[in-house]
Amino acid sequence: MKKINKIIIWVLGLIIAIFISCGITIALYGKKIIVSQIERNLKTKVSLGDISLSLPFTINLTDLELGNLLKADRISVSPSILSLFTGKIILSGLTIINPTISLEHSPDGSLNLPKLELKGKQPPILLTGLVIENGKLVFIDKKISSEGYKIIVDKINVHINKVMFPPTSKNIKFDISVCLIHPNGAKLGDVSTLGWIDFGPKDMDANLEIKDLDITYFAPYYG
Repeated sequence: MKKINKIIIWVLGLIIAIFISCGITIALYGKKIIVSQIERNLKTKVSLGDISLSLPFTINLTDLELGNLLKADRISVSPSILSLFTGKIILSGLTIINPTISLEHSPDGSLNLPKLELKGKQPPILLTGLVIENGKLVFIDKKISSEGYKIIVDKINVHINKVMFPPTSKNIKFDISVCLIHPNGAKLGDVSTLGWIDFGPKDMDANLEIKDLDITYFAPYYG
């Protein structure tokens, strides 16, 4: 029994030591490394307020700006340490707080999305959980009109989680709700969906609710 207790204490001590050393490294060099990596791979200007590490092992980015594309109060990601030894990157949780995304559709049909430039073979990235709280999307379509036809999706709340047991499960639960806003501030309607989808047997069950939607605003897309 004493031997087991010593092993437990040793393992806990090792975990605490790793966490502290990672926290110090991130505090000293993390911000500079992340900003330079994003700017190099996305070819866009990046601004980052702060970076920190919290338990159990979550990396927090605050006041992140990616050019004119994205602003977010906080982005938290929880990578699985054990997955790194398998050649994969598994993110057990990605949380985005108060993001604002600005998309522009040009007359030639292209979007103002940066092109990801990665050299060499990259390890696969798997995401098992996604949370978006109070998000906003501003879509300006200059293909519809030269001055830009604007669609605003506000109050974006997303909760997506993969069923963890059994580990081989491909069942995903989701809860998504958004509010559509007119450029003058008037409400166009609400859309929400709740349910699950299983990519194993290719089965799903979900409820879709559309409330008080003013579809006349989207008339330019009717063809």
